[in-house]
Amino acid sequence: MVAVRFHGRRLAMGAVLAVATLGVYHLCTVNSLQDQRDRVLLRNGLLRRVQYGDQPNASPAHLACQHPDLDVKNPEIYRFFHHIDPVECGEEPEWVTVKGSEATITQKARDDHGDIECSFTEVVRENDYVNRRGLTTTTHDSFTLVNSDFYTVACTAKDGKTWSNTIAGIRRDEDVRAAIGWDKVAPEGLKVNYIMIGFDSLSRNTFIRTLPKSYAFLSESLGAHVLEGYNIVGDGTPQQLIPILTGKTELELPETRRRMGKQAQYVNSYPFVWDDFKKNGYVTMFAEDQPHIGTFTYRLRGFDAPPTHHYMRPFFVSVYPEYKDHPKLCLRNTPRHKVGVFRSSSGRVFGPQVGVFSVLRWACFRSSDGRVFGPQVGVFRSSGGRVSGPQMGVFPVLRWACFRSSGGRVSVPQMGVFPVLRNTERTIDLEMSGPPIMEDEVRHAVRKMKKGKAPGPDN
Repeated sequence: MVAVRFHGRRLAMGAVLAVATLGVYHLCTVNSLQDQRDRVLLRNGLLRRVQYGDQPNASPAHLACQHPDLDVKNPEIYRFFHHIDPVECGEEPEWVTVKGSEATITQKARDDHGDIECSFTEVVRENDYVNRRGLTTTTHDSFTLVNSDFYTVACTAKDGKTWSNTIAGIRRDEDVRAAIGWDKVAPEGLKVNYIMIGFDSLSRNTFIRTLPKSYAFLSESLGAHVLEGYNIVGDGTPQQLIPILTGKTELELPETRRRMGKQAQYVNSYPFVWDDFKKNGYVTMFAEDQPHIGTFTYRLRGFDAPPTHHYMRPFFVSVYPEYKDHPKLCLRNTPRHKVGVFRSSSGRVFGPQVGVFSVLRWACFRSSDGRVFGPQVGVFRSSGGRVSGPQMGVFPVLRWACFRSSGGRVSVPQMGVFPVLRNTERTIDLEMSGPPIMEDEVRHAVRKMKKGKAPGPDN
């Protein structure tokens, strides 16, 4: 009787395990197939809404998307902003500075510490998540970046002091130089500089409120066109950047979501606009400073090969774990946002007859004087302070995901792009009826939000 009961338990446990295994397999298979069906249904549904609208019988006079005229200076909004002090890195000046492809030990460091020996070790990209150390070169004077845009630097001075940092520049790549130049641009091409600056979590109105000098510089000095009717096309950063950079929505492009496993392609399969710039003789660059929430790596599979000639992800993958060892928002004595800004303006390393396209995305940026760029920052120094000019084509797309200015921390959940500003204020249905939304309700909803979770159906 005991033996029968014992074997009976084993059989029952085995049956339970078998059923559980089959259930998990079935759920995974069904979810995968269902996900594909949902993707198709969602795309078809969006197409129908675009073609016919939500109200087939609505008159042309009834706008499906009404843009309210919001008061930028409304005091009810200003009470949510507070003053933030300027970035103070407060460390000893850098021992090594980078200009284009040249890294130089500064004269001040030599005067203060005597002869200095520095070792430059290449930061080499293995993939979008892992780097490796490359060759090391030692110098007492200057060093030319050749094999990599990024190097870890370790210096020892005659007085025994040491200094170390990770630097970013524009390597001298002869293969790239051979493939670029204005002569590669089609005759009908404009041959101008292109600069796209993206701010995640920043609406157009909030940009005007917190960065009035930058807005005046853009709208008055540069004569920028403000697209007041530009609106979001989905929830989350990829849903904004993918259409800007490809002309398509994510649903219209190959499957690249990481959770789809082997079905997911790399994001290189997208028809990015920087590929067109490459074909037309431009140098290209893309950068984001918060690798843990990368636009194309947080939820998507990322790139199997660098998408542009100069790709800053390896740099920030390398330095991100070290942020805690540096002053807040700094890399040693340099504010973090300036690393990419000056790198964007370093395109002159290729000479005056070259077009440069670079895309930068910043997840944490703060301006000490209410300006994003201009003569004090140097984003336009490559062309003498102009957005475009006859000497060089520049196309940096800078994107900040966590923006801070002297006017206060910005937390409006969309993005702006410059020099063309996007109106990303949420659309309000002026015909909506019902009780008003109370401040306590908003605070309660914010408290219930999960940290580290992206919006949208795919988090």
